[in-house]
Amino acid sequence: MDASCAVDPNPSAGVVTAPNDPCRPGEGVTAELGDPLRVSGRYATFTTDGSGIWVTARKYLEGGVLDPKEGRGEVWVGPASSLPTYDEQTGGVLGDVFAESRTYEGQWTFLALPPGDYWLMTGWGFDVVIQSCQPGGISNAIPDA
Repeated sequence: MDASCAVDPNPSAGVVTAPNDPCRPGEGVTAELGDPLRVSGRYATFTTDGSGIWVTARKYLEGGVLDPKEGRGEVWVGPASSLPTYDEQTGGVLGDVFAESRTYEGQWTFLALPPGDYWLMTGWGFDVVIQSCQPGGISNAIPDA
């Protein structure tokens, strides 16, 4: 286990989630990526050093007839060298998708990413925050590019 993480992010255990801030207080770096919503064609970009990132969503739309009782949605991540587009016919994300994950309100989900530059898109109606437990683990974060 990474000493700076409060939760073991061992990706071989499958999907790893944490109910609270996964990094120890004062450790790592956090980036707010806004609401890079796929249907609007928006995406956020960031660079990671390969130590892996934690993803959470917040500010879900609530109270509408079609809104779920529990905030949840999808997040797609791909290489910045191949930017994403929204496919209006299928509702999916086109482009090289490196990782896809479901997020839940109040939960952090771990994504093991090799070092590099990435884009990130979301499903519907929430802001995204990413975190690395390593200092410098995330850099060059640009919300809603």
